[in-house]
Amino acid sequence: MIASRIRDRVYVFLGVLVGLASAVGISVFAATTISTSVTTGNDVLATSTVQATGTIFAYGDLLVGGTTTASVTGLSLAGDMYMSGGLGILNATTSDGDFAVGNDFFVFSNGIVSNGSTTPALAGTGVVSAGDAYFVGGVGVGDATTTNGALSVSGNARVSGNTQLGNSGKAINQVLFGTCTIDPPSLHDGAVKHVHCTDADGVNTTDTVFIAPMAGAGWDNNVAIIGASSTASGKINLIFKSTGTTTSIDIATTTVNWFAIQ
Repeated sequence: MIASRIRDRVYVFLGVLVGLASAVGISVFAATTISTSVTTGNDVLATSTVQATGTIFAYGDLLVGGTTTASVTGLSLAGDMYMSGGLGILNATTSDGDFAVGNDFFVFSNGIVSNGSTTPALAGTGVVSAGDAYFVGGVGVGDATTTNGALSVSGNARVSGNTQLGNSGKAINQVLFGTCTIDPPSLHDGAVKHVHCTDADGVNTTDTVFIAPMAGAGWDNNVAIIGASSTASGKINLIFKSTGTTTSIDIATTTVNWFAIQ
């Protein structure tokens, strides 16, 4: 009788162990639905997919992609990431595919990359920077370059501000050039006379002006242009001098080249 009771208790104990083992096996290796909150003071490990239809809050670091060490505080990703929506960092975005970072860096779906401006003044695609830019290597525009510090442009290069050549060179705002039709004065015996070029568009009184006579019939080697300056907007004053001949020299109307540096 006693043996029978002992045997029954052993069976009950074994049944409880089997039940516990079955419960553990189901919670680890089979799908489990939890309708209430789960609080744990240690790790939660899953060998398969973890799905959540609600919001997931992570108050510590979130490690994704097999990494076990956070390189930064927050989210550490060891693999690839794909997002079908937009990504905003201190700057919310609701446009799919957009990447917005604060007020500093923006990538728009039309191909424009903007630094510091949400409304870049660029009609097509390209890069717009509202702040400074620094390049260690070279910059090629339509023409590749591998030389550090070099700027290679295959088309026209336009600088809206000043341009300085060399570390100690003077800043240049723009260079203008054109031609002037003038009627040189009659000269003899070392005389000096002035003639005005009135069609030097864009020239100002503060510009540095250069004159180069055009080679052609009618120019006399005994006459020289010894000076040129701008006396009014759009005008250049030319100084002619005879080299000393006593014979009067009268050069016909001619054309000269002018250059102005602002």
